Amino acid sequence: DFKYPVFMSSSILPYSKKRTYKDSSLRELFQMSASMLESYRQKKSRVSDVFDADREARLYVLIDIYEAYHGLVWHNRRFYMNPLTGHLESVIYDAFSDNKDFVFMNKPYLGFNEGKHRTSYNYEMYFAFQAFNDPEFRRAYFKWMDYYLNEFDWSSYFGETNEGLEA
Repeated sequence: DFKYPVFMSSSILPYSKKRTYKDSSLRELFQMSASMLESYRQKKSRVSDVFDADREARLYVLIDIYEAYHGLVWHNRRFYMNPLTGHLESVIYDAFSDNKDFVFMNKPYLGFNEGKHRTSYNYEMYFAFQAFNDPEFRRAYFKWMDYYLNEFDWSSYFGETNEGLEA
């Protein structure tokens, strides 16, 4: 368990530093992205101001469904600046399903945001839970949750075998 705010103290750096700083367009995109991310980190912007809220919410729902919570930890995320939308998009990696490490959440799912669950005091997951303070993100999250639980055809997604799907 980390005792310091990893999310708040991490440097925001481009993925390929030399290439990014050498190319003026890439450098400009990075500077804009870093400024947006910093604004979100400092709580000056909502998740929907910085990220594509619908896309981000869908990602969170899929992480919930697969219990791949490790991918939401700050150091397991990269961000892509979509120049067409002007928003950042999360790129998640190291998203495995080992719920033992995430017992601290004490939540049935990420969007469970009632009472004492409205705030995250865990520095590692602060970035992830901060998104739920944005009403636009919450609406999109529950829209996607409803879709995947009630409309999505899981049997065609997994094929005819459905091994491991029956509870």
